[in-house]
Amino acid sequence: MSLPNGADLATAPGWAKTGGAHTVTGNASGGLDITVNGSSQHAAYLYETYSVAHAIEASITTTVTSFPLVVAALDYQNFVGARIIAGAATIEVQTCVAGVFTQVFRQVADAGSAPGTWRLEARADGTWALLLRNRPIDGAPAVGVASGAIPAGLLAATKCGISPRDGANRPNCVSLLRIWRGQPPRGLGISGGWTIHQPVPRAVASAANNTTIFGTTKVSGIGTTGGLARIHQINHTTGAIGTYTVASGTTWSDDHGHPTFVVRPDGRLITFYVRHSETDGVKARISVNPWDASAWSSEFTFYAPGVTAMSYGAPVVLSSEGTSGRVYVFFRLHRSPRSLAYVTSDNVLTATAPASDGAAAGAVTSSAAVILAEPGGHGIYCNVWSNGVDRIDVFGSLSGEPSNPTKNDARHIYYSAGAWRTSSGASLGALPTVFTDWTPVALTADLGEIWNRDMFRDDATGRIYATFDTVPERQLQRRYYAVWDGAAWAVREVPGAGSYAMTAAAQTRYTPGSALDPYDIGTLYLSIGDADASTLWRYRTTDDGVTWTREQVSRNAIVNARLANQHVRPTVPRDRVQGCGVLWLSGWYDDFVGPAGYSLWVNSAPAR
Repeated sequence: MSLPNGADLATAPGWAKTGGAHTVTGNASGGLDITVNGSSQHAAYLYETYSVAHAIEASITTTVTSFPLVVAALDYQNFVGARIIAGAATIEVQTCVAGVFTQVFRQVADAGSAPGTWRLEARADGTWALLLRNRPIDGAPAVGVASGAIPAGLLAATKCGISPRDGANRPNCVSLLRIWRGQPPRGLGISGGWTIHQPVPRAVASAANNTTIFGTTKVSGIGTTGGLARIHQINHTTGAIGTYTVASGTTWSDDHGHPTFVVRPDGRLITFYVRHSETDGVKARISVNPWDASAWSSEFTFYAPGVTAMSYGAPVVLSSEGTSGRVYVFFRLHRSPRSLAYVTSDNVLTATAPASDGAAAGAVTSSAAVILAEPGGHGIYCNVWSNGVDRIDVFGSLSGEPSNPTKNDARHIYYSAGAWRTSSGASLGALPTVFTDWTPVALTADLGEIWNRDMFRDDATGRIYATFDTVPERQLQRRYYAVWDGAAWAVREVPGAGSYAMTAAAQTRYTPGSALDPYDIGTLYLSIGDADASTLWRYRTTDDGVTWTREQVSRNAIVNARLANQHVRPTVPRDRVQGCGVLWLSGWYDDFVGPAGYSLWVNSAPAR
């Protein structure tokens, strides 16, 4: 997606410009013309142009591999990296190490040229060249991106200063320009969060309706464990955000209980929510209108386990089963031994919709619980994925409490044609299955303690993608990418992605989180940091994890000065739209129960 030739970015659909008294227009090459405002306070210098893609990568002279600009600051907050300075007649491209700038390139402009006009030009070989006043910068490296292949996200950020320079030989900063394709990363103003475990979609989206819907839990101030389970809807056309509370009271500040979703054939949503380790079962509601989270049926009990506690309601749909489709809801059942179980319903997809907010939906029935596995310990933590038609994939780890783990291999099975099967398709026979009969993706004997994080299957190729962490307490936690190619699982560590626990308090094995993008195969979101701070990154591989590139998604000074130090728990909405490719949480986190446990806010960023 390129900005049309001559189009003003400020008014172009799908683009955004924040701050800075600059004019940004498309050019004939598919690049951008950035013109410094002619007023005296802006004309002297254009400096510190940087790309988030290389925020802490290598030297500018050796690594510039992504759009938009040749010069990228490696860490602009500490002046480590590079900057561009444009004067009335000269341009300097400078690099910086430990705060000391050294001139690398210099170009004298034609006499009488308009000062401060930058241009990105696509070359015939598919690379980009940076020009000032239509003249190339002598010796400046080209940017290796195909013409027109401008990615989403932050394209350029420039600061303008006035002469003379300050005592540190820097222009005085007076404005900041940021250029985006799609919506900039932003804080949504929503307080709340979700669990580190990702069994099912925390969020769903509709391109036709240009909307994203997701669930959170938050502290409400009701006693010491009071909270709210809420549903939020973003209208990407207007930017409006609506919120609906589905449950409140004791234990709803526990982040394990956030609502999850499936979409009915008529476009109405069904939300399921389960209190963590409680006995009141799976609760549900049906939306009054299609793709509208502002009005819901009264709450009904989808499944009641009796005296047995349960956790994690994970719903999926198989449209080929039953008379009009069947819903499966997976959960951890706290019986002895602890079990991974599911129930089904053949009529919740067609039950009469409520007439108005708070009205009852038609009668809904569900099956008895089916025990899929009963391995004991603290049970199986799993990710559940479905093609929506005739297959369900489950990727799980056998685990103890996060604060007291047991051995926990990462293993995979799937359901198809009435049977649960290994990755290669062999039937596992009668239920319950034996966890050690599931296909191993990674073994504790080889890698140590393992926690599954995310998984999906690409129906077009039959390949399965998964990600997991090895998480020794208070030590470096490593991140892995796994691919099933139809014959075997290939597992590779993601380089440079090691992280530490996001809290030094109760949950010392909680990594900051990761998520796969099923709609951009090879894209992996990773939060990297420690108990003091973390940052969200977008990793990309085109060779099943042999090599990677990465770009930074979150940074406090870029996204929103209000955000706190943690940027954690990314999630990609099912059927996500371009403008909301990933959601994540920012704030602080010590434990999964409020009010002392966490204070988090929801953020979003465009897809790549």
